[in-house]
Amino acid sequence: MANRMSTELRPSPQGVHVGIVGASGLVGGIILSILAERQFPVASLRLFASARSAGRYLRWKHTEILVEDASTADYSGLDIAFFSAGASTSLPSTCSGAMYSSVPRVEPARVRPDSLARSLVRPKSVR
Repeated sequence: MANRMSTELRPSPQGVHVGIVGASGLVGGIILSILAERQFPVASLRLFASARSAGRYLRWKHTEILVEDASTADYSGLDIAFFSAGASTSLPSTCSGAMYSSVPRVEPARVRPDSLARSLVRPKSVR
């Protein structure tokens, strides 16, 4: 049986304090798998999701971690956060970076669907 912890894993002497928003979804599960598979140096791990998923426990390695409500959670203390939240997950304005302006933020580029469709069309064969 896995150990149960409230919201965090026990900190290790070295490592990164990690948060995953959208942890209960498909992409969140893949992020969890990759962190374990690649032995990412996690000092603590906090999981966030919509109110519907909050309160559940998700397994990571040999520990079950309580999922927090992404819209009401306090994100302070995290070194890095992965965001894969779906459209129904509401994030507080503090996640926008306004509260932590000194922390660099990386966002994926926004792609227009029509541009993507054009780029996926195969070019005609050259004869």
